Amino acid sequence: MEKLIRHIVLSLLLGGVFTTGYSQQVLAEVDSAHIMIGDHLNYYLKIKKATGVENPVANLNALDTMQAVELIKENDWKKISEGDDVYFQKDLTITSFDSGYFYLPSIPIEYTQNKRKIKKNTQRIQLAVITPQVDSLQIRQIKAIAEEPLTFADFVPIIVGVLGALLLCFVGYFIYRRIINKPVEEVYVPPKPAHEIALSKLKDLASKELWQKGQLKEYQSELTYIVREYLEKRYSIQALESTTAEIIKELKNEDISEDHKKQLSEMFNMADMVKFAKATPPLDIQSKLLNEAESFVTNTKKEIIVEPINEGEA
Repeated sequence: MEKLIRHIVLSLLLGGVFTTGYSQQVLAEVDSAHIMIGDHLNYYLKIKKATGVENPVANLNALDTMQAVELIKENDWKKISEGDDVYFQKDLTITSFDSGYFYLPSIPIEYTQNKRKIKKNTQRIQLAVITPQVDSLQIRQIKAIAEEPLTFADFVPIIVGVLGALLLCFVGYFIYRRIINKPVEEVYVPPKPAHEIALSKLKDLASKELWQKGQLKEYQSELTYIVREYLEKRYSIQALESTTAEIIKELKNEDISEDHKKQLSEMFNMADMVKFAKATPPLDIQSKLLNEAESFVTNTKKEIIVEPINEGEA
């Protein structure tokens, strides 16, 4: 009998030694066993008697794959001490949008204690998701909104808006009228004198060096055209479409010397011989004709007298 008692005591002592490392309790808890559809529920994973426990990890795959329950928030593990007891806790927030009764699945939890890896599962928890019951007898027809009587303050924004719009229209019309009625200052640009145009074209003709390059016909045509154009603008005659004899006749009563008339006649006759009879006059005559044309324009130009404007007339 005494040996039996010793054997039992020894077994209990040895059993306590070998089970010390496996005395942790893994469990799951919720704030309530039932919630209204769409409400949030706190869901806790715990490791009790967690002295020496390190690196706890919860596998939430079973919870994530549930169609009736949705995981909203997941916090990290925290170590909590209550007196002599130490435990780990992981806080979760879940919800459901399907009414009925469901089981929250068993969650595998792994951790390390004394360099040994341990894996345990929590228990399943039944959860009831309730749909609010509506009493049809309490449903009443929606009442119309009670309207307050209108006051002057209700019309102030409208009055201010109308007055502002009218003011903008008035200012815009005033600016528009000022722009429309603003006198336009016309600047009179007198036409360029005929002699300036002719001398400029004769200068350009000289720079082309046409007769030096053998283009005698082109040179004669351009030279006589410049002189004819000058005569037409200077003396108001149709020099561009008239013959040499007609031009000399038109200039009979103009204040032009006989020498200048003779030069014009010789110039036009030589141009006609070159263009129509294909004559080839000496090259030195071409330079002389150009100089005579410039001299003719310079000596017969019309002097333009600009009369001063009286201050009273301005």
